[in-house]
This record gives sequence, C-alpha cells and structure tokens, in this order.
Amino acid sequence: MKSRLFPAMIIVAVLFLLNGCSGEDDTGSDIPDGDAEISELSESAETESDGDTDSTEDEFEDDAVQESDSDPESEAESAEFQEWSESMIGIDPSLCAPETPLDMQPFDPDYSSAESGNFVQDKNFYLLTLFDEVAELRQALASDSTLSAVSEARSEAFTQADCGEDIDCWAAALKWTDEDSETVAAALAVLPQALGAVPEHLEPSGYFHRYSSLSDAELIAEAWQVSAEGLNIIWDDFGNAMQTADLLNIIN
Repeated sequence: MKSRLFPAMIIVAVLFLLNGCSGEDDTGSDIPDGDAEISELSESAETESDGDTDSTEDEFEDDAVQESDSDPESEAESAEFQEWSESMIGIDPSLCAPETPLDMQPFDPDYSSAESGNFVQDKNFYLLTLFDEVAELRQALASDSTLSAVSEARSEAFTQADCGEDIDCWAAALKWTDEDSETVAAALAVLPQALGAVPEHLEPSGYFHRYSSLSDAELIAEAWQVSAEGLNIIWDDFGNAMQTADLLNIIN
C-alpha cells in the first residue's frame, strides 16, 4: 500500500505548490476541484492496493494447496520408511546369521602375543618379532647353516658398501633380493622350530590368517616371503621419500 500511496503524495505536493504559488486566492473555485482530484487519486490508489493484497493472499493460498497436493513422491517415501521401521520391530537376530558360520579357527582370542616393545613392528612384522622374542626359535635360526650364511653375506655387503650419498647403492645393499628371500623361505620350511611356531604362535595370533589353509611348511614360507616383501616396500615408499641426509643418519 505504501508504494502506491507514495506517487499520490507526490502529486498532492506538486498541486499544493502550484496552487500556492499562482497568486490566486486560496478560497478560489480551483481549490475544491483540486481537493476532489486528490481525493479521487487517493481512493484509486487504496482500491488498487487492496485489490493487489487480496490477489497476493489468494496466490499464496493456491500455492500452499498445490504444494500439499503435488508431492506424491515424498508421501510415498515417507510411507515406505514407516513400513520399513515397523517391520524391524521384534526382528529375530538369528535370521541374520550366515547359513554357514565363519570358521575363525585356528585363531585363538585368548592367545598372548609376543611383544618386541615396538608396536609398529609387532603389528606389521609379527614373524620378525617371533624371530627375536621366542628364545628357542631365535637360537635355532642362529644355528642353521643356510640361514647363517645368508645373514653373514648380507651383513658383509652392508658393512663394505661404499655408497656415500648414493641412495640406489644403499638400496642394493639393504633390500632383499628374490634369491635370498627364497633361500630363507626354503630353510624355514624344514626347520623344526620354525614349523613349531606355526601352531604355537602364527595360527592362534590371527596373523597370516589368509594362509591358514596351507600346511605348516607352506605357511611359514609364505609368511616370510610376505615379510621380506614388506621390508622392501618400506624402503621404496618411505625411505626414498626422506631427505638424503635424514636417511643417511638412519643407515649410519
């Protein structure tokens, strides 16, 4: 209403100035006519404004009715959700069990894991933790001629390496070759103490569970191969990402 009365107010002001500055008597015959014209303009503006207000209210009501009647998809989704919610009440958990229960054997939840003091090693390289922490196994590894030969050759290659700041040279001296890894795997597969570690530690720990269907000899060999590969991946992914100076500090 204010927007339509504003032009009328301007017209009133202009007519007032014209009549007041014309030099004619304020009681002349033109004044009543001017007042009548102003009154007509005001009434016209109010009539138009009232008409627009009624029209706007009708449009809002029509839109509200259309919105309430024009969304059958939402109503269908709401009904579907309500039906689903009611169907979940009192559901029998036994109906959700797999037809064939998962066989977690030989995993033993009561198994007490060996610990090296380094959580990262224990989590990612549990076989190496067993090599260090199980006394009988550690002694057997040190006494095996094949494993001792591989260990001595690798230690000599590392200590005699004159690589300076050549990271690729250090990688060649430190990473496990396929030949060395396979030699160790074959030696572990016939070492009694290593075979004994499978049912005593590897299987109940849950580590390498994906290989639980293998024989003890196959499992210990596979566990070693996976561990050696993991050591090489650490070098490739993390060692190579370090600054040369920081990496040399660790090596030295």
